[in-house]
Amino acid sequence: MKVLFIDPPGRVKGINLGFAFLAAVLKKENHEVKVLDFNNRYQINQELILKKTLAEFKPDIVGFTMLSLSYYACMKLIDKVKRYHKCKVIVGGAQTFIEQEQLLKDNRNIDVVAIGEGEETILELARAFEHKMALNDVKGIIFRSSGRIVRTEKRPLIKDINSLPLPDYEALGIKHFNFEGKHAYPILTSRGCPYNCNFCYSQVLSNRSWRARTPESLITELKLAVKKFDCELFSIVDDNFTLDIARAEKFCNLLIKEKLNLNWVCMARADKLTESLVQKMKLSGCERVQIGVESLVPEIFNDIDKGESLEDIKNAVKLFKKYKIKIYSFFIIGLPKDTFKGVMDSYRFSKEIGFDFNSWQNLMPLPRTRVFDWVKKHGKILKDYKNQSSQLFEVGFETPEFTKEEREKAFNIIAIKEKAYPFDPRKSTFQNGLITLKLILQYDMFHLPAHTYKLTRKAFNIAFKGKTQALSGIEFVD
Repeated sequence: MKVLFIDPPGRVKGINLGFAFLAAVLKKENHEVKVLDFNNRYQINQELILKKTLAEFKPDIVGFTMLSLSYYACMKLIDKVKRYHKCKVIVGGAQTFIEQEQLLKDNRNIDVVAIGEGEETILELARAFEHKMALNDVKGIIFRSSGRIVRTEKRPLIKDINSLPLPDYEALGIKHFNFEGKHAYPILTSRGCPYNCNFCYSQVLSNRSWRARTPESLITELKLAVKKFDCELFSIVDDNFTLDIARAEKFCNLLIKEKLNLNWVCMARADKLTESLVQKMKLSGCERVQIGVESLVPEIFNDIDKGESLEDIKNAVKLFKKYKIKIYSFFIIGLPKDTFKGVMDSYRFSKEIGFDFNSWQNLMPLPRTRVFDWVKKHGKILKDYKNQSSQLFEVGFETPEFTKEEREKAFNIIAIKEKAYPFDPRKSTFQNGLITLKLILQYDMFHLPAHTYKLTRKAFNIAFKGKTQALSGIEFVD
């Protein structure tokens, strides 16, 4: 079977790791795979490229990944695929957990909705379509049969993710991953999350189940990355690298033993660290760690139900500073009980603690999370979450205690002071520049020379490196 995967254009850039794993399992079974990356690669002439690919490749199956911020673009592409080519259309991705059978009701061109991890599902669907078998025995799907919608048995999570083949990035046409001037490589060391943060959708996707790859399999993949992609640096893209401290230490020990000489970055939980682990992380090449903080106001932080304490975060910062590992922190504006004063207090505390970089974004409540239920009860939803231009700066709801204008002001003040300038993709670079200049003059005029230097460098990168590469850091094969 010929399978074409399409990544629709969205506001959040970055390679689709899911397609790399799906391509690997399909190619192992001798299916032919091609990927159209409209999110990172093909920014213009998308309809022409789609028609040409369908005509030349002639796929039997076209698979889409659907996220909240790519929902409408995905639906339009599905219609175009069926207009130009006769094939089966499958839709997977995080948004299917929310939409479920509604997708089939809203779009007659969708044949199958796949819910859950896709590696086993796509193989079973390919076999079923190839041999014209009924779909009733394929777990984790919703489809039409004789005019009615059928839902099959739930697809269980893959217990042993070490059984999966290594991701196939060559199927995505990737030559290099670039990050901060180096050839980088994204690596997934685990799936899922056992925690219960009130804003997070991960618990919906993984049912609070965490499954890890062995350190040995990670080393095997990194050796291959060095050979195929000239990897100089790798980024651990899952949220819970340090959840199993013994596993993390073993991985660091193997990095040192194998002498791969790679720098790396990761996400870590503040309560899942020891000095021994941090020391080994440093010795094995770790140069930066990212920590989800969300808020440093105790009343707001405690309501999140993260399973860790503010004291854990402060201790983690001290440890990383001791071993000279940079710390990037993530914060959310607009959590339950939040106010303008609360956000500004949290920002002030973050500077006192001494993170090397702070990233802030407005809360985007997603259905099936506790925060979404809280917003419906206590707030006013201002915008369809599927139609937000960016989850970073656009305000999707407000409360009497924290208005839309106050949320925008809080975000803009912090973004300017952190030199993380908001960029609205609906506006031109010139328009964005004027907006940013106005905000600088309003909130941080004293540092105007430093802002001018940073903005000039950013404009240079976009102009001379190309918009796609500047945003995604991905270099594709010609």
